[in-house]
Amino acid sequence: MPLQLDQTAPVQCQIRTRIYASAATVWSVLTDFQNWPEWMSLIEEAALDGPLQPGSVLIWKIAEMEIRSTLVDVEPHRLLSWQGRSGAQEGRHIWTLLPEESGITLDNSESITGVENPRLHQERLYEALSYWNAALKQRAEAM
Repeated sequence: MPLQLDQTAPVQCQIRTRIYASAATVWSVLTDFQNWPEWMSLIEEAALDGPLQPGSVLIWKIAEMEIRSTLVDVEPHRLLSWQGRSGAQEGRHIWTLLPEESGITLDNSESITGVENPRLHQERLYEALSYWNAALKQRAEAM
């Protein structure tokens, strides 16, 4: 069963974006982790430790915080999910690519537990996922 958001998490967000590019193009941009900083300025660095498959670890840095996320679901051109921990925080992140007639709808969702200020984290998560979707859309549509 695919990874689900933690419905009890105090911080949850889901953003949907229409992208006028093929699922293969969006997938290639999304899973080219080492090049994330080129199109996603919030990400300082990113690398996958292992092959693109469940169990491999994505190591990435945002706001000077290193995050180690374990891939859970890898279904090419359709679904990518991971879960990870940073300090007391635990997150689940799910990317779903939904085919459309001319492109895809990208569903980007995340849940976070262990936060001290859920309201502030909710606002920041919404801003980050909105920005991430917009940046991914711009990169994929330019290819």
